[in-house]
Amino acid sequence: MNASAAWQTKEFCCLLVIFSVLLIATAGAIAHLVPILTDAGFSAFIATTAASTADLALILGRLVCGYLLDKIFAPYVVLASLLIDVGLLSISVSPHLTPLASISCGFGLGERSVS
Repeated sequence: MNASAAWQTKEFCCLLVIFSVLLIATAGAIAHLVPILTDAGFSAFIATTAASTADLALILGRLVCGYLLDKIFAPYVVLASLLIDVGLLSISVSPHLTPLASISCGFGLGERSVS
């Protein structure tokens, strides 16, 4: 199947929309993480630490999830990553959980860019 034929299929268009929304939402959260956290009352140190760990986790996410996607059914890997991201971001109200949530988002962004 060539590119023009793929664009005409419903499945391709649905996957394109789904992955675009996921990447935009995660990348937007990562790109604006420092202002979001400082506006929420976190110190600049915590906010920049969270952003730094998210960037490092993005690189690690690409490596680890590339391996996992070869070994495990890809939708399970993506679903697990999304559930962890949403769960950690939902409860990330303490300075100790915020870097963990940003690591999860960075890891998930790396994973979704591989899959």
